[in-house]
Amino acid sequence: MRTGFQLDELRTRLRRADLDAAVITSVANIRYTTGIVIQSHQVLPLRLMMLIVPVEDEPVFLGCETRETLTSQAADWLCDIRCYREFDVSPIQLLSDTLMDMNLQESRLGIETDALVASFWEQLRELCPRAKWRNVGPVMDRMRMVKSTLEIEQLRDAYTGTVASIAEAFTATRVGDSEREIARRIQRGLVEHGADQVAFNIVVIEDRTPWAHPPPGDSRLAAGQIVRVDVGATFGLYCSDVGRTAAVGHWRPDVRQAFDSLRLVRETIVPSLRPGMRIGDIQPKIMQLFPRFGLPEPSLHTMLMGHGLGIEIHEPPIIEPSTDTELTPGMVLNIEPDVRPDGLCLAHENTFLVTDENVELLAPLANDSPLLIDG
Repeated sequence: MRTGFQLDELRTRLRRADLDAAVITSVANIRYTTGIVIQSHQVLPLRLMMLIVPVEDEPVFLGCETRETLTSQAADWLCDIRCYREFDVSPIQLLSDTLMDMNLQESRLGIETDALVASFWEQLRELCPRAKWRNVGPVMDRMRMVKSTLEIEQLRDAYTGTVASIAEAFTATRVGDSEREIARRIQRGLVEHGADQVAFNIVVIEDRTPWAHPPPGDSRLAAGQIVRVDVGATFGLYCSDVGRTAAVGHWRPDVRQAFDSLRLVRETIVPSLRPGMRIGDIQPKIMQLFPRFGLPEPSLHTMLMGHGLGIEIHEPPIIEPSTDTELTPGMVLNIEPDVRPDGLCLAHENTFLVTDENVELLAPLANDSPLLIDG
């Protein structure tokens, strides 16, 4: 599977960072750089996949998998693929030996310090005591922030497939259905629309709507109640993250007023966003709009107002005050303020693309009007 990764661009960035090579081990960046997806890698962090990218020489990939599986998925530029058997050899010992074979054991090496478990990190420093280790995570983050045309199209497909799955599930839902039943409908829709993995499928009714990420339960819909969903899935290599709120049969007037006010927040903030704007300034702008439209101040949990979307569901840039990164054409962002009136949580999470001139919906299908489920 293809991503927007460019080997020459990474080498250029490594030179700028004064590094001789990078060692990539995170699930996300293995997928981004190589296109290789081994699903067990995601849930078994000790079963390492490792990519060594020297500035001057050819990359080497070390994987706990069969050669046929790895080569069938690998990018064209990745020719040196070496397999190892779990428990037969320590992956860190193998990495150390390979760095020695490549004459990199005393070099300036970038590694994702947030991705490697502490025991592996300690072993690596012990086996390569003369290497000068630096965090290469920020280099990879900056590469992934701006999406290629190919990546944008894959993200658009993931977005539209998820929006459709939610809409179809709501159409089939009736009074008396449980959270679990609604979640199963969404899950089936995701698979039918091409999802390979479902990261989360949150369905919460009425007084459970403020709960952030609980599993679907046995609560059942009654007329006039609110249901909120938050759905994230992977289509190929790229992710979706969509939130929706609906009322059953009718909207209670006070809840409808809060939902409409939240919609006004979105309709006000999105047209004000422009390339070159500091991303950390978006969250305070949203906060200032809440009292203007008569909304209660967001709770502590909602200080996250949005995030980048790509290989991962939450990836840089994060929309929070300390983020100095500027809005740049090609970024794909989720913007997700919510409002919590009288023990409820109302949310409508959409995905946006930063263009050369403004910020626009990734696909023009996001129904921003109040959603109704037949009673």
